[in-house]
This record gives sequence, C-alpha cells and structure tokens, in this order.
Amino acid sequence: MPTPLLLVEPGTVRVTFANKAADRLAGGEFPRGELSERYQAYHFTDASGRRLTGDELPSVRAARGERIESFEMDWHLPDGVRSLLISTDTVPAAFGHGDTIVLAFEDVTALKTVQREAARQAEENARLYEDAQAAQGRSVEALALLDAIFQTAPVGLAYLDRELRYVRVNPALAAMNGIAASEHLGRPLFEVLPEVGEELVAELRAVMETGEAIVAADVLLQMSAAPDGRRHFLTSAYPVHDAAGAVSGLGVILLETTEAKRAEEERERALTAEREARRRAEAAERRARFLAEAGALLSESLDYEETLGRVASLAVPERAQWCAIDTVGADGSISRVALAHAEPEKERYGWELSERWPPTMEDPDGTALVLRTGKSLLYPEIPDELLAERARDAEHLQVLRELELRSCMIVPLRSRGRVLGALSFVNDAEGSRFDEEDLGVAEELAARAAAAVENARLYRSRSTIARTLQESLLPPHLPTIPGLELAGRYRPAGEHNDVGGDFYDVFAVAEDQWALVIGDVCGKGAEAAAVTALMRYTVRAAAMVAQGPSEVFAQLNEAMLRQGTDNRFGTAVFARLEVSDAGTSVCLASGGHPLPLVIRADGTARVVGEPGTLLGVMPEVVHENYPFDLEPGDALLLFTDGLVEAGAPQRVMSPEALVELAASCAGQPANEIARRVEEHAVALQNGVTRDDLALLVAAVPAR
Repeated sequence: MPTPLLLVEPGTVRVTFANKAADRLAGGEFPRGELSERYQAYHFTDASGRRLTGDELPSVRAARGERIESFEMDWHLPDGVRSLLISTDTVPAAFGHGDTIVLAFEDVTALKTVQREAARQAEENARLYEDAQAAQGRSVEALALLDAIFQTAPVGLAYLDRELRYVRVNPALAAMNGIAASEHLGRPLFEVLPEVGEELVAELRAVMETGEAIVAADVLLQMSAAPDGRRHFLTSAYPVHDAAGAVSGLGVILLETTEAKRAEEERERALTAEREARRRAEAAERRARFLAEAGALLSESLDYEETLGRVASLAVPERAQWCAIDTVGADGSISRVALAHAEPEKERYGWELSERWPPTMEDPDGTALVLRTGKSLLYPEIPDELLAERARDAEHLQVLRELELRSCMIVPLRSRGRVLGALSFVNDAEGSRFDEEDLGVAEELAARAAAAVENARLYRSRSTIARTLQESLLPPHLPTIPGLELAGRYRPAGEHNDVGGDFYDVFAVAEDQWALVIGDVCGKGAEAAAVTALMRYTVRAAAMVAQGPSEVFAQLNEAMLRQGTDNRFGTAVFARLEVSDAGTSVCLASGGHPLPLVIRADGTARVVGEPGTLLGVMPEVVHENYPFDLEPGDALLLFTDGLVEAGAPQRVMSPEALVELAASCAGQPANEIARRVEEHAVALQNGVTRDDLALLVAAVPAR
C-alpha cells in the first residue's frame, strides 16, 4: 500500500502496526511501542513552524477520540524535514480485539517545497519591484535635487562638450559672465568670454585628454567691466564620462573671489602699513634712545675731545661701522679728534690711514666740502669713480678699494652760525645703505655734539679767564722775610670756572715790618672779583699810612661804602708783623672774619684776636687791635671760612676742632702746616671742595 499507515492503540497510543510505506517515511523502520518513550527524539512543528507538544500530536488527539482530517505537520527527521498531511479514523472492535486508531500519512514534502519556493520567488519579485519603484523614485528625486542644486548653487556651474561649447550653464555662472544662460548654449568658451587666454583654454583641453582635474586654481581675468579691470576666480574643472566610460565633456565650477581678493589685498596693504608704522616707531625709539645716550655722554664732561670720542664709540656699530669726527682749528686746519670701529685692529688701521692721508681744506669734496659749505653729504652708494676722485695716489686708491666701502654720510658740526667740524659715518660691504632717515639721525647727533663742543670751548675759555683773573688777585709769589717762613694756599671750589672772593696777600710796610692780610668777599664772579681787588689794593694803600690794623679797616670800610659794592660785603684779618733779632711781634684785627690761630712750639694752640664788624655794610664799625708775640717754633695760621665749613652741612668745625687741628701741626714748617690743613679740609669734602679755601701761614723757625 503506497500510503503510509499506522495502527495505534487508543489507550496507550502504542503503535501496533506500520506498513512499509510508513517505514520508508521514517527512513528505515517506523518506531513501534509507546509514543511517550519512542517519539521523544522526533521534532514536530505545525504549519506555522511552532513545535508541537506531546498532547498536540495527531496520534494522541486521535486516542482521545478526536477525528483529524488533513492536519498539516512537519516532521523533522535526521535526514531532513518531511511535510505531512495526517488524517485519523477509529476502527471498531472485532474478533476479540478492541478499537484501533488508523493514522494515514500523505507526504507532501515535494509540494510544500515547490509552494515555498514559489512564495519566496513571489516575495522576492515583489521586493525587487518595490526596490525598482523606490530606485526610480529616488532617481527622479536625485535628478530633481541635482537640478535644483544646479539652478540655485551660489557658485558658477557649467558643462562643456569636447569642443568647449557650453551645453548647460547655471544662473550663477550666467550672472558672473553678465550673459543670459540661453546665450551661452552651443557657443565656445572663448567666444562667450574673449578675455579667456589661450593658456587657460589649453589647460581645460588637457583635463579632457589626461583625465586629471584642476582643483581650486586661482584664475585672474582682465575684464573691462570690472571696477579695476580685474576679476579673480577659483576654478575647478573635471572630465565627465558617458555610460561607456569615454570623456564626453568638461564640468566646470567657478567661485568668484574678486571681493575676497580685494579684501585680502586691502588687509595686506594694512598689514604692510602697520609693519611700516611699527618699523618707523621702532626706528624712532632706537633713534630717541641713541640720541638720549649720546646726550648723556655729551653732558658728562667738558673735555670735548674726550666726549666726542665717546660719541664716536656710541655710534659704532649702532648707526655705522665706521665713525670719524673732525674739527676745524683757528688756522683752518682739520684735526681728527675721534675715530671708532667695532674691531680694534681696524680702528688702529683707520688712525694710520688718517695720519698718512689726512683730510685737508683743499680737498674738492668729502669732509672739506662739508666744512666749507656747512651742508651734509649723503652717498647711499660709493661708486668706484668716487674713490678714484678722492684718492691721493694709486696706493691710496688701492687701500680704499680694499676697505670695500659701501655707503657714507658726512654731516657738519654747526653752532652759532659757525662750522666747528664734521661727523663721518661709513658702512662697508657688510653694512646697509644709508638713507634720508639715517641722515636725519646723524644731523641731530651732530647738532647736539656741536652744542657740546661750543659749550666746552666756552667753558674752557671762561675757566682760563677766571684762572687768570683769580691769579691776579693773589700774589704771584710770597716775599722772603729773614727770620720768618711763609706759606700760602688757595683752592677754588668746584670746576674752577668762576672767580672766587677769597684772597690773601703779604707785603712790606716799613723796614722789618710786614703786613699779612686774608679776606673773603661774598659771592663769585666778576662783581666779587671787583670787590676783592678793591679790598686788596685799598688795604695795601691804607697800611702805608695807618698806625694799626683797626685804622686800616676803617679806611677799607669807608672805601667800600663809597665805591658802592652792590650790597656785597667782605671779611678780613689784617696783621702787622715786626721781625727783629729779639723776636716777632704781631698786632692784628678781624673785620667779621674767622679768628686766626697761634700754634705754639710746645704743642698747644689757641684762637687769637677779637671779632669785629663786617666790612662794607655800615658806616660805624668796631675793630680792636690785638697784640701778641711769636716765639721760635711758633706759627700764625690765617684761613677763610672754607676751612670752618669744610664739613658742612652735616658738621661745621667748632673752635675746639680748629684748635685741635692746629695743635697737631705744632713744630712743623710753614709749608707742612699749610699742606696738612688743606688736606684735612679736602678730606672732609670727599675730595671735592664746595667753597673756596685760602690759607696763610707765618712761622718763626725754631732755634
């Protein structure tokens, strides 16, 4: 029987019979026995693929009395899945046997396989149809999107055929070209835009021939319609291939960057201007710093030759590699007072050349020309022709060429309408070229240097005059007095450039009688010098007729009041000495002056005299004569207030300190006493006297 059949006991669900068709279905021998024991290894699913439990199996359901018609079930066997249609029926009891359940199997595996494949194919076809529909829709959308992008893109887009004829142009490109899009179509690129050069056309053709695209190339077109005649574009071009892969044309993308370029150029101009402004500011700062340093140097000393040497050294290498300074003498000769170079060997060589070939006023140009005209010279470049003109001889020319001079400027030192000298700045091959800005710095430096030179010369002249005048107010030398030693000291204050009011004098008034005078006039300068001269020569005249020091001061006071000394007063000590074999007698008076000191041979000292009235202030004056004797080894010390106030303002020497200083000089010769006292006063002022100091010592030699 071809249909697989099973006989199953209703109560136990035991398979009691299986025909051969059933055995073949099972792949050998259909299992007999209890289903619960024999069928556990088998896997059954319903049509939906759900696994059936034991109670859901057709045999079990039939044993429960359920009739089954064509129940669809898949039987999962080791060699594969069998799709079955199962029907059941119950055979009544007969011949001593109970009821029997008959299960008939119809193997529909092949049919199910065909059905499933058909369903799968139908599903696949449906999916493919949907995909095709979706792809078509997407294609339409993409084409629409591409068209929208093409039409609305802010950059210029174009498609050109192999002959570079426009096939399609978007509105942005048409606007860039100033021509309607329709007027582009079918026309070659170089016809629509004659400004396009042959070089660009060749590059576009090369894209189609080589397949290599142009990406973001900067293209400049000279177009008369542009505000400045120029338009800038970032241009990209790429080959377009047809379905067969052949190059059908050219795609072009244009982005106009004219405004961006102009903005970039404007920024670059602004940056250039800023850099130039910064450069000028830095140059101005360097210039100000250099001139400030030069000004400080020029004010440090009144020795103008030394100062100019410092200025030349400051200029190298800050402003030049060589710097030389020449001055004009009273006879018109040129003197080189300074020369500097960064390398000491070259500086020495420069001095050698200056001594061998010195500049002269007869030279046709260069320093001599500047000195004659008072006008600056600037040589940004020094040609060989100029060297040939300046050279004195062939050897000189060879030396100048070996120096490899590149640039030079010479500026005058002018002051009060006179040309005092010239500053020369030179750079060699390693230096830069001088320009007008450098010349301006050099001229300003020269102006300051000229002022310093003029001030130094005036100061030197004034100092010479002051020294000469001061010397005229002091005795050129002290007289020789038998039996008496004399020593005088005068130390002016400060820079010695003004006439002081301190003076002393020693002169004979009779045989063996001598006058010693020391005085001080308030103030300095010519007016003080005039009063000093009046006091000195009035004392000399009065001493010849007056009987004592007080009478001398009375006549001096009257002369000063009568002369009218512009409210300038004076102080003085006048002493008359009589020298004899018996000893030395002294009579002195003080006119408002610090009282003198007597130094005794025994090592003591004391103040002598009585204070008196200032001279030249009031008509009525009081001056007392004070007599005393000097024994052998004794000395008389007269001094101005420059000694008393040597330690001022911190400390003024008291009478006790003066006495102590004088006593320390006991037994010394007159010159030694004067030296010690002067050195003590200078030491109190750290070597720089703030007020004039005059000392006069008369000593009786010890026996």
